[in-house]
Amino acid sequence: MNELLKSVLFSVFVILCGVAIVLLFSVVVFEKPLEIFQSPDERGESLKSLDRFDLRARNYEGYIVEFNEEPAVESESVEQSNAGITGNAISSTRVERIRKEKQQAKLKISEIVKKKRGDKGISKTKLKKGVSLSPEEDLIEDLVLGEYEKVFNGIALNITDEEAEEIKTLPEVKNVYPNLRVEATLMDSVHLIGADKVWQLDSNGSNCAESGKECLTGKGVTIGIIDTGVDYTHQDLGGCFGESCKVVGGYDFVNYDDDPMDDQGHGTHVAATAAGNGVLKGVAPDAKIYAFKVLDAEGSGYWDDILAAIEQSIDPNQDGNTEDKLDVVSLSLGGDCESVYNGDCGPDDPVSTAIDNVVDAGVVAVIAAGNEGNDGYYDEGTIGTPGTARKAITVGASDKFNNLAWFSSRGPVIAEDKSFA
Repeated sequence: MNELLKSVLFSVFVILCGVAIVLLFSVVVFEKPLEIFQSPDERGESLKSLDRFDLRARNYEGYIVEFNEEPAVESESVEQSNAGITGNAISSTRVERIRKEKQQAKLKISEIVKKKRGDKGISKTKLKKGVSLSPEEDLIEDLVLGEYEKVFNGIALNITDEEAEEIKTLPEVKNVYPNLRVEATLMDSVHLIGADKVWQLDSNGSNCAESGKECLTGKGVTIGIIDTGVDYTHQDLGGCFGESCKVVGGYDFVNYDDDPMDDQGHGTHVAATAAGNGVLKGVAPDAKIYAFKVLDAEGSGYWDDILAAIEQSIDPNQDGNTEDKLDVVSLSLGGDCESVYNGDCGPDDPVSTAIDNVVDAGVVAVIAAGNEGNDGYYDEGTIGTPGTARKAITVGASDKFNNLAWFSSRGPVIAEDKSFA
């Protein structure tokens, strides 16, 4: 068996799976106001009184702080990828450095917030896992919306723009970005990528009906759907949830539980396009699905949850070992950079950075370009983030005649200062 050909065919099939998922889906992003709270009095009696879902309704949710140390996941070599070799890509040494730097930064951030907000910004010292926390440690735990170290080294914080500006000056901090809100919109999908032709091939590229070998149907492939969740009770998606089902796992980052049930519909449509197997078949009918719910019942979500889902795709069981990493992640979502690419929106923003790092670790990332085209007028440079990630497979929209759709976002991706492309 030609191992190189087998590897190439598998890669092509995996890419087709992802391309079909995002063929005609997109998400619109709305930038949040820079200031979360105008004064300490507006914060209420304490930070504990703030409900995260109330923040979601108000169209913004803090900032993402990136630290200097590189993320814990190391790149997979070309030789490893071609040979199908898997191993743990997480550097324990780097993890130690990351956590040490993060702890130092957290204490300094707490001091900044304490100074800005006064005593009203601090809740009482409490016991966590039997350990008494100082007021500074307790305060930072109240502020944290999410923490990341595998494919992005940073934390998401519920802080004001004034606090963010001062935090940016800390020596441990590389940059600070607004934690943007995203909303999903659904377009018509069509079957135009020729996956049915791939189904007729075996791993050597021969006609599987003639060779008698297994056809390429997605068997052994795992696909992460980062979306509104998946309705796994649908028979075409297995009818159940768990290790013995088609939807084998996932997480609900919106409701903070282990049940990523779809309550909006977008993610289920995406999952069925990728791997449905019933009355209608998806591109990879024998593939397994991981459902990561990052968008709520209204189709809205935030970057902090999307970052958390990308992190989990590299280590689904969260045991610190990446041997169980997914083959593909699909993100039918993105942020409209309004044709202005910079550190806050573009190839160097937190989510695009995380995508590049997860690809380096051996996961194929397929992302919608967006629907910001305008029939050829002023539609260049309209690709949304994280479709702007340098190592993503970014997919535009096509019409029913297999032409580039008038509304499809297009490149190029060039920064204001021409620093990247």
